[in-house]
Amino acid sequence: MKPRTTKAKGRESETVPARRRPRLRGRATREHVLEVAIDLFASRGFDGVSIRDIAAITGATLPTIYYHFGDKRSLYLAACLRLFSAWGHRREHFFEQGGPPEQRLSDYLLSVVESLTSDRKFSGLMQREILERDIKGIRRLTEAIFSKHFSEVAKLCRQVGCKGDPALAAHTVYALVFGLAQLRPIGHELGTTQEIDSSEALIRHVLGVVLPMGKWSRIARNRSTGGV
Repeated sequence: MKPRTTKAKGRESETVPARRRPRLRGRATREHVLEVAIDLFASRGFDGVSIRDIAAITGATLPTIYYHFGDKRSLYLAACLRLFSAWGHRREHFFEQGGPPEQRLSDYLLSVVESLTSDRKFSGLMQREILERDIKGIRRLTEAIFSKHFSEVAKLCRQVGCKGDPALAAHTVYALVFGLAQLRPIGHELGTTQEIDSSEALIRHVLGVVLPMGKWSRIARNRSTGGV
């Protein structure tokens, strides 16, 4: 029986007999591989992790991992989808709750800032996905997860009273929130962020710049931020 060569984008290729696929260990094995992959990819990036690294930690064989995910790029994308999908689902209640649009928008963005500053896996994978410019991967993640949040934020911008394009306003809000949150350590060194040192102050600043018609000074923090 002629073996087939299974290649993962990156540094490795493995030879697996064509008709001898590994016997499945069940859903638990796949879930464990995903959890370990999320942790490693977030801390090391795509090129810094091999399938062998994941196999060594999980105890899963190389053929088993390839059977479940196909190749390293597919495993990486599955890890991103798992993490970001769970993150997104935990924040959908911000768009469904009652109250003024200013409060709902502020509460949602506060949870985004807290994830960027406190959730190493979320912020690590997010930054690496953008830096590595994986266009196909970003497109799949956007379609599967982020487009819904973006549409809801644009809708809230319109409800607040945005005079221009609410989609552009939403994009600008995200860009400023991500930039200021991730550049906070540099801002501390430069002494330029004292007035927005807290997450609440950062959100009020961004929303005041992009949507000056909103009543942001009256916004009180909602205790339920959806977790990181």
